[in-house]
Amino acid sequence: MSFDQTDRPAFRVMRRGYDRVQVESYLDSLEDDVETLRSRVEKLEAELEGAPQRVKTAPEDPTSQAHYAALSDHVAQVMQALDVEVERLRAQANVEVERMLSEARADADRIQQGAESRANEVRSLADGALQKARQAADAIQSGA
Repeated sequence: MSFDQTDRPAFRVMRRGYDRVQVESYLDSLEDDVETLRSRVEKLEAELEGAPQRVKTAPEDPTSQAHYAALSDHVAQVMQALDVEVERLRAQANVEVERMLSEARADADRIQQGAESRANEVRSLADGALQKARQAADAIQSGA
């Protein structure tokens, strides 16, 4: 802590100088502050002395690793969401494929039945024409 002119306390002036109790109280407070600062300085110096060793043994950037770990968790969540979405889309596609196959089978059955019906009509007409042609041939043969 540094004190400039405006930070200095104003002690009451007594007959023979400042109030001794007030000055001693202020000095005790300053002594406590100085002791706290010394303790912090010693702690920081100790940390600074051990810093080169920690740098040698520590991973390149621990905050980066924590970031990557968090990022890794996020990527895992995104991948899991993608897997869920892929499965949902796959199931939806399977349902759509089944619907389309069912419709195609129904159309194929309808077309086949129509073709069989038309083939039966053509056979019937051909049988009728054949029958008439035989009758006409028989009539020609009998008249000759």
